[in-house]
Amino acid sequence: MTIPEGKTIEKKDYLKKTFTTRNSFFSDIFRLREYADSSHTNLYYSYLRTFLIGFTNFTLEEFIKRGVLANILLLIISFFTIFYTLNKYYTLSNYLSLTLAFTYTILPGSISNLLFIRPYQLQTTCLLIFHLFFLSLNSERGNNSLKTILFIISLTSLFLSGYFSLLYLTIFYIVFFLRTKQFHHLKYLMAAFLLTLFIYPSFFTPLVGMRGQEVASNLILGRNLFQSKSWSFLLEFMLSSLATLIIVFVSFKERSKKLLPIQIGLVATLFLIIFIAPYQEMRYLNPYLIATSTLAPIAIKLIPRNWTFIAITIFITSSFFTSQIENDNQDIYNQKRDFLKDIKHLLILGMKDEPRSHRTFSQIILHLPRGSKVSYYSFAKNVDFNKFDGYCFYNKNAQASRLHKTDKLLQINSILCKRKKDFKNL
Repeated sequence: MTIPEGKTIEKKDYLKKTFTTRNSFFSDIFRLREYADSSHTNLYYSYLRTFLIGFTNFTLEEFIKRGVLANILLLIISFFTIFYTLNKYYTLSNYLSLTLAFTYTILPGSISNLLFIRPYQLQTTCLLIFHLFFLSLNSERGNNSLKTILFIISLTSLFLSGYFSLLYLTIFYIVFFLRTKQFHHLKYLMAAFLLTLFIYPSFFTPLVGMRGQEVASNLILGRNLFQSKSWSFLLEFMLSSLATLIIVFVSFKERSKKLLPIQIGLVATLFLIIFIAPYQEMRYLNPYLIATSTLAPIAIKLIPRNWTFIAITIFITSSFFTSQIENDNQDIYNQKRDFLKDIKHLLILGMKDEPRSHRTFSQIILHLPRGSKVSYYSFAKNVDFNKFDGYCFYNKNAQASRLHKTDKLLQINSILCKRKKDFKNL
């Protein structure tokens, strides 16, 4: 959408132009295809955008409901995927498979993914579906065109679900090729790779940008594991690591060629993410922790009877401690709400015409009180700042340099928001 230069529009009209029309939906999907987000691929935002068609009740609460509803659908798909995988390929009974599938969907990580409107629930679902179709493709002899197509689609979806999937799939296929010598999977990888680039041509652009540089820096310095963490965190980390290693190493007794890449890939990815994730938050680990948990039944079944109680105790204890690791998402939400609650007329200065800008400013505008107004100007020149209660602008916008008079600000991505009451002699 294009905001009229110098025109004041109501908050509800801005959001209506952004979300409700069918034409804006197709336009947004097309633009998401071309635009490279520095943090996430476009698959989740395209998926979420479909849940905002006809979005007319423009409140933050309603927007959250739509986002959570989108994640609930993914969680339901994950539930049935886990159930079918455990029942069909881990040869567990219907009752046990159903119980474990339900347990995995109420883990703290699952609930966190459900309530956080970001791609992490999608990553979990795509990872579980990929495992299901991988086991299906490699468990029966003979070529099946439908299974091959479904596997390529699941592989493409995993590519598009998030950038950490590249790390996982690299480890996964190194182990798979060394273990099985089934190099015909290279053509599946090539097909998925080409399909990924067709759907999202800018897929690899962020890997050489700011986020890619952060990952490289974190990996070299290893700072994410120990920096600013207490001894209690290190205890939680060690307990979780011990539980994970018990699950995997014991399950190695099965010596299954089809499970070994999954086992090694998941655990190696978990430990690498700890070092390279841009922020020290559990949301990056949750998809792989949940997938790793599905290996627990194999481990428990193979552990000697006299060790079963100890192993289960360690696993439950580590799950509890892991759930206690702090997540500041609620604090960020409260910060946005409290900062913007008194702004009746917001100035947007120098917004770029790109999907990420619209998404970020929509996120800001959703937090404004009912009845608020929004005005847009390309440059600060000839703008009467006294007409506005708050200002949002790009941090590197030279035209907005006069606004840097206070440290009291709200930063969302590369956008800064300030309130008139925090300024002196404006």
